[in-house]
Amino acid sequence: MKRSKFSKSIKIILAILLIGLAYSVFQYHSNHEKNVITEQILNETNIISGYNIVEAEDNIEFDSEYLKSFSLIDKPSVYVQLLFSNFKELVNYKSRNKFKNLNNKNQKTTFYYSVSEPILSSNSDLALIKITEHCEMLCGESSVYIFEKVNGKWKIKKKILIWIS
Repeated sequence: MKRSKFSKSIKIILAILLIGLAYSVFQYHSNHEKNVITEQILNETNIISGYNIVEAEDNIEFDSEYLKSFSLIDKPSVYVQLLFSNFKELVNYKSRNKFKNLNNKNQKTTFYYSVSEPILSSNSDLALIKITEHCEMLCGESSVYIFEKVNGKWKIKKKILIWIS
């Protein structure tokens, strides 16, 4: 009897994941589109202006707090995008994010930022991005930002601090 209940719950979880996966594929955003949106956000919000972005972070750790900003329709897609992000980290996948080349000086720097691939809503008016500030010794911070496009401009809707040193 326990086995059938366990099987039913696994089937339900798999069905939910498949629905989220199908929805995510349906609302797929290309890497080029993600790079353009990320560039717009960084330029319009001036969060990290004047510093080097020398690497891309590939995953955003899941937290249910992130889903609160997205509509019910977007939640399955956002959840699956977060799962993919963590899966990429698990298999050590490195995206070809163009921000990797923004360190124009081609020298080692002790202060730089890394930026994640954005998690986007279906209509690309909400974006979830992790930005980590790296500096020498015991210095730095990592936050997940939720950006919202208002009147054609990106604004910070919420900042969630992950760690600080």
